Amino acid sequence: MIRGQTYLKNSAKIMGGNPLLKLIAVDWFKVDKATDKIALHPKSLAQSDAGKNLPFILVINLEDQDRELPIGSKQSYI
Repeated sequence: MIRGQTYLKNSAKIMGGNPLLKLIAVDWFKVDKATDKIALHPKSLAQSDAGKNLPFILVINLEDQDRELPIGSKQSYI
């Protein structure tokens, strides 16, 4: 379901159309430092035989720092 044209007035949602792309795989890596060119990682789908036979691959690299906070401290989001 997606927001319809009148969503702001009546909160109506409508059925969405067909997706533009098909999700084939999600790679999840835990690394010690920020990593550029993640699609070149040897364990990435893009480097597999199956990935090399696809017409194209869209790679989105999201990075999140894993921080440990001292005991008793609170994390604030700005």
